[in-house]
Amino acid sequence: MNNAVAIFSREQERQRQAQAQSQVPSIGVTVHGKSRARREGPTPDQIKKEQEKQEKALAKQLKEAEKAAKKATQEEIKAAKEVTRTGIDKAFSSMFGEKY
Repeated sequence: MNNAVAIFSREQERQRQAQAQSQVPSIGVTVHGKSRARREGPTPDQIKKEQEKQEKALAKQLKEAEKAAKKATQEEIKAAKEVTRTGIDKAFSSMFGEKY
């Protein structure tokens, strides 16, 4: 009777181990230094290159924005000088009766 119980216990243990092993996710196996598992997603080098590319694009946008702001400022200064010059001409013309 003890033999039957021992055999039954061993069979139960083997079945539990088989179930436990079937539920464990598979692990990538390395053969001769090469992994059979395929990488999902970008590599660290690809991520770094993409970040550098984005940084360069952002720097370029900032430079263009600064250039446009500088140009707008120059145009405003030019317009202000023209208005001032026109105002002075009108003032002298009204004082002296002729275009100065």
